[in-house]
Amino acid sequence: MKNLKYIISIIMITLFLGACEKDGGTSVIDLRVGAVPNIEKLSDLDATISYSKLLQGEDFNIGLKMEVAQGDVTSADLVGFYTTVDGDLYGPATLVSGVSSFPTETTFNKTSIVNAFAELTSPDDIAFGDNLTITAKLYLADGTFINMYNDDGTRNYGSDVHTSTQYTTVVSYDVVCDFDAALTVGDYIVYSDDWGYPEANVTIEADPSDPYKLFIVGLAEGEGLPGNGNKVEININPSDFTITGPKTIIAADLSAWGLPYVDYSYTPNDGVYKSCTGDFEINFAINVSIGGWGPQAYFFTRAN
Repeated sequence: MKNLKYIISIIMITLFLGACEKDGGTSVIDLRVGAVPNIEKLSDLDATISYSKLLQGEDFNIGLKMEVAQGDVTSADLVGFYTTVDGDLYGPATLVSGVSSFPTETTFNKTSIVNAFAELTSPDDIAFGDNLTITAKLYLADGTFINMYNDDGTRNYGSDVHTSTQYTTVVSYDVVCDFDAALTVGDYIVYSDDWGYPEANVTIEADPSDPYKLFIVGLAEGEGLPGNGNKVEININPSDFTITGPKTIIAADLSAWGLPYVDYSYTPNDGVYKSCTGDFEINFAINVSIGGWGPQAYFFTRAN
């Protein structure tokens, strides 16, 4: 069952202290004096890296467009970070240097990515579950520069940049397998350290007419609440396996936790479906009728 002190403290902070927000205290980018890029994937190229194609000796073709969203930028480097499925971080590696004309479009294949990272000796080193992240280093007219990411792979900017709808500072490519509808349904084990959700069993079902529309059964019961029968809908984007979904009220109230709140709901803000393993990582916004909380990371692994 949910730790009552934990949830009460969260409710108190959220509802009574307002919407104050920190950027972690390490950001060096101030939009008043700094600069940010806008980086987008090229929609006519691959949105992910197909592990199935790599196994067959085929290539991938990914690409992006970069422009200056704000600031007096004279040139930029495209910088890559490669994270293995085991959590090892390679980089930062300069993928393209000295870009001085904006907007600019750039493409990459398996050879260019392998050549960029010393730890990758051949395309055979690219494994399912790996991830390639591409961002920028910006050179300003005053002679200074800004790294959008730190050397440890963390973002070097605050929430004002991170949550902006006006630009995107980074693109990410997961190494994925082809979609297999049979790997999206069945019994799963779910937990969330963010929300204090205990390890529990749930079931995921598919819409009979749409294999990319799924429903999670049993989330309320998994944290000790009497459910109302509603299933949490999640939708997989076929192009890159990202996840979104509508708000679903899963419990009428929180009286089982001794709390006076009603309309307890989950909304899948974002996430990703791991097509090689059938696992899911989903960030849920959790709400009651009078307020809510930011994204809480949940992890679903197949139980069979």
